[in-house]
Amino acid sequence: ELGEGPDIKSIIVSTIAEETTRALAIQTGQADIDFQTPSDLIADIEKGGKASLLRREGPGFNFLAFNCSKPPFDDVNARRAVASAIDAAGIQKAFVKETGNPTNYLMVPDVLFIFEKERWEALKQNVPKYEYSIEKAKEYLAQSKYPDGFECTLLSDEYTLSKNLSLALQQALAEIGITVSIDQQSNEEVTNQQFGEGMVDGKRPYDFGLFAWISDFPDPAGILTPLLMTSNGEQGGSNTAAYSNTKVDELLEKQGQLTDTAKRMDLLEEAQLIVQDEQPYYTICQYNWLFGISNRIVEPESVLNPSYIWNFAAKNIKLAE
Repeated sequence: ELGEGPDIKSIIVSTIAEETTRALAIQTGQADIDFQTPSDLIADIEKGGKASLLRREGPGFNFLAFNCSKPPFDDVNARRAVASAIDAAGIQKAFVKETGNPTNYLMVPDVLFIFEKERWEALKQNVPKYEYSIEKAKEYLAQSKYPDGFECTLLSDEYTLSKNLSLALQQALAEIGITVSIDQQSNEEVTNQQFGEGMVDGKRPYDFGLFAWISDFPDPAGILTPLLMTSNGEQGGSNTAAYSNTKVDELLEKQGQLTDTAKRMDLLEEAQLIVQDEQPYYTICQYNWLFGISNRIVEPESVLNPSYIWNFAAKNIKLAE
């Protein structure tokens, strides 16, 4: 005997690019789920009493990627200088807020600590990181090919967080003699370039940029392999920094052939330490899912969990009577 059918009989999917308009639709009950609520609009979501915010830590992170395949960021000390000039705590407090969690600059988010969790936690706390220090940033710049500073362009999409981060980075880097122009494009255009579109002479067109990555599967390798393997730097690949290190390639290849989690962790940890030192990516925060949810939806956390992007099913949604 068949049971009752799902509560959802039809679905209307609306693409609303304007963030305030999307938040208003949730706030007024015109929409039931917003999959990407900006942190600046959280208070507005709950004003009308018809919706609330559901926060879930996600399997991805927001980051600054340096194009390691061309000047100026083919110079490791130029990358280190930028990393040292960023006030991570100030950015978190002023702009990131609920959108993400500080990570101590580890690329792998907490929800992907699915094996050897204690070792991941230790690495997260103890991995060497570039602390905010204008003095240190100037020292790194002096060791680079550009001791007097340089000009560069930052690629960014049109989302509120990206805009705010772009301006903050522009201001911060000016303090050490780096002049940043902001190239703001649509999220679609930025994503296309992230996957190697628009290459010139085999090189990605941007100097550095603000991007996000969400693991395609629940494993730390879902972050590290796509973003770090040299082979993924080609057109269509996800190595956004065009980073290439033969030792890191070897470590990632080996761990992918193992089932012993302790041995995998040995290799992944070694790769992380190399990458943290060479800084092709500056991790801004772990990515949080911020869902604006209509009060009509019963127990939304059971449907919109950290892995919703892999297994979301509208048939599981229950509506209040």
